[in-house]
Amino acid sequence: MESKYDYVVFDIETTGLHPDSDQICEIAAIGVKDGLPQGTFSTLVAIEGAMPEAAGRVNGITDDMLKGAPAIGDALDAFLDFIGDDAVLAGHNIVSFDIPFVANAAAKSGRVFIYPYVIDTLEAARELWPDLPGRSMDSLRGILGIERTDAHRALADCYDELAVLNAELSVIMQSYARKMDYCRGELLRIAGEITEEIGE
Repeated sequence: MESKYDYVVFDIETTGLHPDSDQICEIAAIGVKDGLPQGTFSTLVAIEGAMPEAAGRVNGITDDMLKGAPAIGDALDAFLDFIGDDAVLAGHNIVSFDIPFVANAAAKSGRVFIYPYVIDTLEAARELWPDLPGRSMDSLRGILGIERTDAHRALADCYDELAVLNAELSVIMQSYARKMDYCRGELLRIAGEITEEIGE
Protein backbone atom coordinates (compact mmCIF):
# COMPACT_ATOMS: atom_id res chain seq x y z
CA MET A 1 0.00 0.00 0.00
CA GLU A 2 1.30 3.45 -0.92
CA SER A 3 2.38 5.66 1.98
CA LYS A 4 0.13 8.58 2.81
CA TYR A 5 3.11 10.93 2.76
CA ASP A 6 6.62 10.96 1.33
CA TYR A 7 7.79 11.90 4.80
CA VAL A 8 6.42 13.35 8.03
CA VAL A 9 8.12 16.24 9.84
CA PHE A 10 7.38 15.99 13.54
CA ASP A 11 8.28 17.76 16.74
CA ILE A 12 7.48 17.45 20.42
CA GLU A 13 7.52 19.70 23.44
CA THR A 14 8.49 18.19 26.78
CA THR A 15 8.76 18.89 30.49
CA GLY A 16 12.52 18.38 30.38
CA LEU A 17 15.41 16.82 28.53
CA HIS A 18 15.37 13.22 29.77
CA PRO A 19 13.10 10.60 28.11
CA ASP A 20 13.19 8.31 31.14
CA SER A 21 12.03 10.89 33.67
CA ASP A 22 10.40 13.75 31.75
CA GLN A 23 7.13 13.82 29.81
CA ILE A 24 5.81 14.82 26.40
CA CYS A 25 3.37 17.73 26.65
CA GLU A 26 2.78 18.41 22.94
CA ILE A 27 3.10 16.49 19.66
CA ALA A 28 2.79 17.97 16.18
CA ALA A 29 3.48 16.79 12.64
CA ILE A 30 3.24 17.84 9.01
CA GLY A 31 2.64 15.22 6.32
CA VAL A 32 4.58 16.09 3.16
CA LYS A 33 3.87 14.80 -0.34
CA ASP A 34 5.77 15.97 -3.44
CA GLY A 35 7.56 18.55 -1.31
CA LEU A 36 4.37 20.25 -0.08
CA PRO A 37 2.46 20.04 3.22
CA GLN A 38 -0.61 17.84 2.76
CA GLY A 39 -1.85 17.53 6.32
CA THR A 40 -1.09 18.63 9.86
CA PHE A 41 -1.46 17.09 13.29
CA SER A 42 -1.20 18.84 16.64
CA THR A 43 -2.22 17.95 20.16
CA LEU A 44 -1.35 18.95 23.66
CA VAL A 45 -0.76 16.03 26.02
CA ALA A 46 -1.80 15.74 29.66
CA ILE A 47 1.09 15.28 32.07
CA GLU A 48 1.39 13.96 35.60
CA GLY A 49 1.96 16.81 38.01
CA ALA A 50 2.56 20.45 37.20
CA MET A 51 4.50 21.90 34.29
CA PRO A 52 8.03 22.68 35.50
CA GLU A 53 8.64 26.42 35.51
CA ALA A 54 11.79 26.16 33.39
CA ALA A 55 10.05 24.06 30.73
CA GLY A 56 7.06 26.39 30.67
CA ARG A 57 9.32 29.36 30.00
CA VAL A 58 10.74 27.56 26.95
CA ASN A 59 7.61 26.04 25.41
CA GLY A 60 5.00 28.54 26.59
CA ILE A 61 2.67 25.74 27.71
CA THR A 62 0.82 26.21 30.99
CA ASP A 63 -1.06 23.87 33.30
CA ASP A 64 -4.32 25.56 32.30
CA MET A 65 -3.62 24.81 28.64
CA LEU A 66 -3.20 21.12 29.46
CA LYS A 67 -6.56 20.80 31.23
CA GLY A 68 -8.67 18.37 29.22
CA ALA A 69 -5.77 17.35 26.98
CA PRO A 70 -5.62 13.65 26.04
CA ALA A 71 -3.44 11.23 27.98
CA ILE A 72 -0.19 10.21 26.34
CA GLY A 73 -1.57 6.87 25.13
CA ASP A 74 -4.51 8.49 23.36
CA ALA A 75 -2.28 11.22 21.93
CA LEU A 76 0.13 8.62 20.58
CA ASP A 77 -2.71 6.62 19.02
CA ALA A 78 -3.85 9.73 17.14
CA PHE A 79 -0.27 10.60 16.14
CA LEU A 80 0.47 7.08 14.88
CA ASP A 81 -2.78 7.04 12.93
CA PHE A 82 -1.78 10.32 11.28
CA ILE A 83 1.73 9.28 10.24
CA GLY A 84 0.83 5.76 9.08
CA ASP A 85 2.66 2.47 9.45
CA ASP A 86 5.67 3.05 7.21
CA ALA A 87 6.37 6.75 7.50
CA VAL A 88 9.74 8.33 6.87
CA LEU A 89 10.18 10.63 9.87
CA ALA A 90 11.95 13.98 9.59
CA GLY A 91 12.87 16.73 12.00
CA HIS A 92 15.68 18.53 13.79
CA ASN A 93 17.68 16.47 16.29
CA ILE A 94 14.97 13.81 16.25
CA VAL A 95 17.47 10.94 16.39
CA SER A 96 18.80 12.05 19.77
CA PHE A 97 15.74 13.76 21.26
CA ASP A 98 12.25 13.37 19.77
CA ILE A 99 12.39 9.72 18.75
CA PRO A 100 13.77 8.47 22.10
CA PHE A 101 11.06 10.44 23.92
CA VAL A 102 8.25 9.05 21.76
CA ALA A 103 9.65 5.51 21.80
CA ASN A 104 9.92 5.60 25.59
CA ALA A 105 6.40 6.99 26.02
CA ALA A 106 5.07 4.40 23.58
CA ALA A 107 6.70 1.54 25.47
CA LYS A 108 5.37 2.77 28.81
CA SER A 109 1.83 2.99 27.41
CA GLY A 110 1.91 -0.36 25.60
CA ARG A 111 2.37 1.01 22.09
CA VAL A 112 4.99 0.19 19.46
CA PHE A 113 7.03 2.96 17.86
CA ILE A 114 9.53 1.58 15.34
CA TYR A 115 10.30 3.75 12.32
CA PRO A 116 13.70 2.91 10.80
CA TYR A 117 13.71 5.57 8.08
CA VAL A 118 14.68 8.96 9.45
CA ILE A 119 15.83 12.31 8.05
CA ASP A 120 17.51 14.42 10.73
CA THR A 121 18.15 18.01 9.64
CA LEU A 122 20.79 18.39 12.36
CA GLU A 123 22.77 15.43 11.02
CA ALA A 124 22.33 16.74 7.47
CA ALA A 125 23.61 20.18 8.51
CA ARG A 126 26.73 18.58 10.00
CA GLU A 127 27.45 16.95 6.64
CA LEU A 128 26.56 19.95 4.48
CA TRP A 129 28.16 22.70 6.57
CA PRO A 130 30.87 21.12 8.75
CA ASP A 131 32.48 24.49 9.56
CA LEU A 132 29.39 26.14 11.02
CA PRO A 133 29.91 27.19 14.66
CA GLY A 134 26.33 26.18 15.54
CA ARG A 135 23.55 24.13 14.00
CA SER A 136 20.59 24.92 16.21
CA MET A 137 17.32 25.76 14.49
CA ASP A 138 17.95 29.44 15.28
CA SER A 139 21.40 29.28 13.65
CA LEU A 140 20.15 27.46 10.55
CA ARG A 141 17.19 29.82 10.18
CA GLY A 142 19.55 32.77 10.22
CA ILE A 143 22.02 31.25 7.76
CA LEU A 144 19.29 30.12 5.36
CA GLY A 145 17.21 33.31 5.64
CA ILE A 146 14.16 31.55 7.07
CA GLU A 147 11.77 33.78 8.99
CA ARG A 148 11.27 32.74 12.59
CA THR A 149 7.80 31.49 13.50
CA ASP A 150 6.31 30.93 16.97
CA ALA A 151 9.39 29.07 18.16
CA HIS A 152 9.10 26.26 20.71
CA ARG A 153 5.52 25.36 19.99
CA ALA A 154 5.53 22.02 18.26
CA LEU A 155 3.61 22.76 15.05
CA ALA A 156 5.43 26.07 14.48
CA ASP A 157 8.71 24.23 14.93
CA CYS A 158 7.57 21.65 12.36
CA TYR A 159 7.08 24.37 9.76
CA ASP A 160 10.55 25.77 10.51
CA GLU A 161 12.07 22.30 10.29
CA LEU A 162 10.32 21.68 6.97
CA ALA A 163 11.77 24.94 5.61
CA VAL A 164 15.27 23.93 6.75
CA LEU A 165 14.83 20.45 5.27
CA ASN A 166 13.73 21.88 1.92
CA ALA A 167 16.77 24.17 1.91
CA GLU A 168 19.07 21.24 2.68
CA LEU A 169 17.48 19.14 -0.07
CA SER A 170 18.00 22.02 -2.50
CA VAL A 171 21.71 22.18 -1.62
CA ILE A 172 22.03 18.41 -2.06
CA MET A 173 20.26 18.48 -5.43
CA GLN A 174 22.45 21.35 -6.66
CA SER A 175 25.55 19.44 -5.61
CA TYR A 176 24.24 16.31 -7.32
CA ALA A 177 23.51 18.28 -10.52
CA ARG A 178 27.05 19.70 -10.56
CA LYS A 179 28.52 16.23 -10.12
CA MET A 180 26.30 14.87 -12.89
CA ASP A 181 27.40 17.68 -15.21
CA TYR A 182 31.03 16.92 -14.41
CA CYS A 183 30.54 13.18 -15.00
CA ARG A 184 28.72 13.87 -18.25
CA GLY A 185 31.56 16.10 -19.41
CA GLU A 186 34.15 13.47 -18.50
CA LEU A 187 32.22 10.75 -20.33
CA LEU A 188 32.00 12.92 -23.44
CA ARG A 189 35.71 13.69 -23.22
CA ILE A 190 36.59 10.00 -22.88
CA ALA A 191 34.21 9.09 -25.70
CA GLY A 192 35.89 11.70 -27.88
CA GLU A 193 39.35 10.30 -27.13
CA ILE A 194 38.17 6.76 -27.93
CA THR A 195 36.65 7.96 -31.19
CA GLU A 196 39.91 9.65 -32.16
CA GLU A 197 41.88 6.49 -31.38
CA ILE A 198 39.51 4.39 -33.48
CA GLY A 199 39.81 6.90 -36.31
CA GLU A 200 43.57 6.59 -36.23
